[in-house]
Amino acid sequence: MSITREEYQEAAISLESKTNDAAKVQIDADMAQQFMQLVATGRAADIIKRLCFYEKKPDIVYGAKVQATVVEIATLLASLQVTNKTFAAFSSHRLLHAVLGKLSEAGEMMESLIRSAASGKPIDLDNFREEFGDDEWYGALGRDELYFLADANTHAFSQESIQEANLAKLNVRYRRDEHQQYGGERDIPAEQQAMKLVA
Repeated sequence: MSITREEYQEAAISLESKTNDAAKVQIDADMAQQFMQLVATGRAADIIKRLCFYEKKPDIVYGAKVQATVVEIATLLASLQVTNKTFAAFSSHRLLHAVLGKLSEAGEMMESLIRSAASGKPIDLDNFREEFGDDEWYGALGRDELYFLADANTHAFSQESIQEANLAKLNVRYRRDEHQQYGGERDIPAEQQAMKLVA
């Protein structure tokens, strides 16, 4: 059986959880700390990724940017916690669901890679197929919500459009030097312009 992207998108959304307790769940100190760890983990993953795959060793400037972001997010989370906010403070619960889902799936895949490396056993391919599938589902949820937030009048959040925009951005980033496998210094305005042309 094969399905189109549109069929997958529609089927995936039909399986969305109807449970939403966002207005009941308090953003307390523990929850704020967990959110802080999510942001810090994402930044740490970026540092490792840049080091391993883009020949970019962390420097003082990048480290300062990461630290500033972490401090800013900690401050914002503290304000949510101190003012007794619930998850209803997030204007899009569906987008929050999608992002948390993608983070949780990435964490599970990282666990699997570490277990494989430490044990010397092969990567569990069935597990990765399952986790990448779950990641796809959360992507479908996020795309559907972005489409809704954009008043359903744009093609910009279809899977095809997102993929095309991503390739347009990467073509700008890598085309400057065909021998340069990693991005080098980015021209962010040019990358953003290339993405807009695809939307």
